[in-house]
Amino acid sequence: MKKIITAALAALLLIGCGSAPSSSGSGNHQTTGKINHSGTIEEQVLYDTDGVLITASELVYEENRAKLLINVENNGPHEIKVLSGTLGYSCNAINNLMVEDGWINMTIPSGKKASDSAYFSYDRLIAYGISDIETIYMSLQIKDEEASTTITTDPLPIKTSLSANTDKSLTVDEVTRNIVSMLSSKNEIIYTDETELFNEAGIRIIGSSYFTLNDSKYLLLEVVNEGDSVVYVDTTDVSANGLTLCSGRWSGDSIIPGKKRYLTLDLASMVDKEIWDMTGITELSDIKLSFGVLTPDAKYIVSPQPLSFHVSENKMEIDTTGEEVYQGNGIRIISKGFVEDSLYINWELMVINDNDYNISVSDGWGDKLSINDYMVDYTMWEEYINAHETSFAEIQISKDGLEEIGITRDQFQNLEISLEVHDENYRTIANPTVSMTVNQ
Repeated sequence: MKKIITAALAALLLIGCGSAPSSSGSGNHQTTGKINHSGTIEEQVLYDTDGVLITASELVYEENRAKLLINVENNGPHEIKVLSGTLGYSCNAINNLMVEDGWINMTIPSGKKASDSAYFSYDRLIAYGISDIETIYMSLQIKDEEASTTITTDPLPIKTSLSANTDKSLTVDEVTRNIVSMLSSKNEIIYTDETELFNEAGIRIIGSSYFTLNDSKYLLLEVVNEGDSVVYVDTTDVSANGLTLCSGRWSGDSIIPGKKRYLTLDLASMVDKEIWDMTGITELSDIKLSFGVLTPDAKYIVSPQPLSFHVSENKMEIDTTGEEVYQGNGIRIISKGFVEDSLYINWELMVINDNDYNISVSDGWGDKLSINDYMVDYTMWEEYINAHETSFAEIQISKDGLEEIGITRDQFQNLEISLEVHDENYRTIANPTVSMTVNQ
């Protein structure tokens, strides 16, 4: 099971209205429209404090992207870094739409100048109905590591010579089709829905869709900020068809007041392909997650709320075949065999939690794994499993460690490990010793 990752694969929002869920069959759909190249900017001061001057000086239209030139003069006492659009901090927008583009990362010594270009790709803008770049909003971070200070600016508007708003108001279905057509000639949209799913603290989820591309599975949420301050929204505790995909935070994204963002969750990437293969699940029918709203300093305004999506009537159950190595306390553990790469042999244990509360599974403290009665080197991360869901606990066995004691994979006869199972209050509910005999 992959560990918790914060990720956002696409980000942009549009206004939608309520309607009944719909599903879409296969077919071709091409994104239409193009970017107007006539919008220009005058040089504009973005930041001028304590000897640091940051300006936006030019907007240039290239073949597939717009380029915004950012200049920095550092007349302060220390070296600084100027950042925007990075993985750690991204709060940029074009017109009324949050974008993941606009990356800059400059290091400027005291008394020096620097320039960098922030790029904004056309395909995303066109997919979400933008043809005229009227205003670019950039949020900057100015870091002085010597003074241990970080200044984060409010979103700074950079207006172009275009003033008339010509953005198209697209439905979530149209946006999803445009995204799919950017990546594939085959329309693989399974589900779209413009029912409002969330409305708290000025944040609304006004549309959703589910689509697949090759082996990838994407859930898209259409989110708008109708409040009066920048907020972050996060997704946590993601599961599909009863399989826990992520038991903590998966994504966290900023939204400027009056702007919109599309959150696109790559469900397939949340666990390794080998795990998907072991579950036997190739199509999803039910997706669950929790959605919360936070201040920029990571304090919850609205604690994570559960959301569910019934995206298909084609229900696929998890394949629970294998050697059952433990049953008790509302828990089943099934050995699903081994996955091998160049460095490790991974013993995959499927954990089924039939309790009404979340649990965690780990090896506690100390060396616990033996193979053929020899203690061996391994790594095991604590795994969290939501109530009435299934997940995988992975025991990563070092091939170098096996080589030291003279055991190869084809010589495995028996494996044994002691585990600890805790409830959501970290009370111990089971201490199973899991053993497996390998059929040669």
